[in-house]
Amino acid sequence: MNNKKGYILVLVLGSVAVMLFLASTLYNYTSTRTFWTYKHTKKITDVASARSVVDQIAADIEHSLYSFRNTEGKLMNELHTDFYNYYTTDLVPYYSNLYCEPNEECIKIRDLSIESCNYNDGLVDPCYTSNSYSYAYEIVYEDDVVATKKFFVSMIPSFLQFALGSSTDITINGGAYIDGNIYTGQDFYLSDVANYIKSGQYNTVETVAPTVSQSSNLFLGRDFNYCKDSTSNPCYTIDTKFNTNESAFITSSNTIDYQNAFHTSYPKVMNYNQNFLEVDYEKSYIYYLRKAAGQSSTSYIYDDFKTYVNSLIQEYSTNGNYYVANSIADISDQQEKSVILSTDYRITFNKDIQFNKDQWIIIDGDLYIENYFNEEITIDANIMVTGNVVITGNVAFDSTIYSLGLGLVHGANIKGVNTSQLILLTYDDLEFSVINTLENDFVDKVCRDPFSTTNECYYNYEPDLKGFFFTNEKAAFYGVASYINIEGGIYTKDTENLFKSPDDLTNYTISDTDSIGLLINSYRGSVTEENDAFQFSPSSVYTKSRVVIRHNPSIFKNLNQGLPINDQVNYAFENTIVR
Repeated sequence: MNNKKGYILVLVLGSVAVMLFLASTLYNYTSTRTFWTYKHTKKITDVASARSVVDQIAADIEHSLYSFRNTEGKLMNELHTDFYNYYTTDLVPYYSNLYCEPNEECIKIRDLSIESCNYNDGLVDPCYTSNSYSYAYEIVYEDDVVATKKFFVSMIPSFLQFALGSSTDITINGGAYIDGNIYTGQDFYLSDVANYIKSGQYNTVETVAPTVSQSSNLFLGRDFNYCKDSTSNPCYTIDTKFNTNESAFITSSNTIDYQNAFHTSYPKVMNYNQNFLEVDYEKSYIYYLRKAAGQSSTSYIYDDFKTYVNSLIQEYSTNGNYYVANSIADISDQQEKSVILSTDYRITFNKDIQFNKDQWIIIDGDLYIENYFNEEITIDANIMVTGNVVITGNVAFDSTIYSLGLGLVHGANIKGVNTSQLILLTYDDLEFSVINTLENDFVDKVCRDPFSTTNECYYNYEPDLKGFFFTNEKAAFYGVASYINIEGGIYTKDTENLFKSPDDLTNYTISDTDSIGLLINSYRGSVTEENDAFQFSPSSVYTKSRVVIRHNPSIFKNLNQGLPINDQVNYAFENTIVR
């Protein structure tokens, strides 16, 4: 009996030990799971909190950039100083007071033009190369986790994004070929006829509608209008000019109509959802005139723009701010000061010109750049002109040129210097004339490797005019007898029509038409002349287009100095990264 009691005691003690072990194991497992849950819950909370802080700061910055107006007429490198001071002296202290411990710096806004791409990686190499038009920044919130968000601010003028653009209307008559985005602030018109003037007579020739590459977008401001010409209801009527026959043009917002309106291929029609950075021509001209004189940008008021420009030129020439040259040969005598050359007639550049890009050549009068020899001349300088600019012959440019008068590209073959190009900005109308008249040597089909099994081929579009052409007013060109091949873009602000009051009934139209903005007339096919009349051989193939315009996106890798000033900025924010 006593032995049985001993066995029971051992059994009870063993059972108790097992139960204690199980309880300990269960407690340890529960504690581990509780700690794991706490740890991961805290991680999720920390990530969410950090993301929220960074996104709040980003929203505040985005609002300030959206409402910003460049009233003082500064470039981005000058605005960068103002922006960065606001970020570091206003925003960072405000949000640090809300989210950081006392005397702790947990929020920063980094200037990526002088700091490394990756926060706290110990490197000192700048993340991005800054320029006068774009800067990059990064918002950083550092607590138990680090949250970052990069953002970019730019004032690159929007017109450089487009093969064709106008703040008002664009009209394309006939078979032009466009490879690049198109922007119209108001209405877009297209037809399958081309208008031209021959020996003072107004004429219309049937051809095909424009072709636009499928990779292109048409950013439409208002109405899309197209016309299929017929004898009973022609696209245009003629009296003392070409008149748009409104009854023949169909206004549509139907995708099927968009497809049918173009020939062969068509763009995607959409809205432009960014800030459109419109060029402020007067502010830009005055800014560079003052900068050329070593003067900082300040606020100013004037009654008449050109009168004010003349007074500045007189003041800076008299006071020695500009080097006053007596002849073209004097221009290269020195490179430290901007140089001014005045004339009552015109100045002609017919030899190479190279001048310090940090300074300007100022022509007080008309400037003719002309070269009738096969070997091109090089213009490697930034130029401001108070009169007209006329470009003729074979010229290679690395230049930004401002003209307060007309811009005339006449019988020209314009190339770039290496990867650079011409940017021509005119205050008055822009005209293209006599470009490859009756030339019928169209683009050639080139095969990359004749011995390849795939034998990949492409069309070699060697441009006649390489550059971007902007006018503060209107532009028109005729590719009926001429053959015009442009690599770059054309943009018209058309200020007279853009800003005219509702009470102003004046028709500020393109000469010989009732069109406004930008007008293109293009035949597709070969053209010869016989008995003082054009003879047409039609084609439907886009490579036979007599007007070819291809946008060159490399402009953003090789930005010219002297780009115009805008009233606003564009910006983009990357996603928030938490690590």
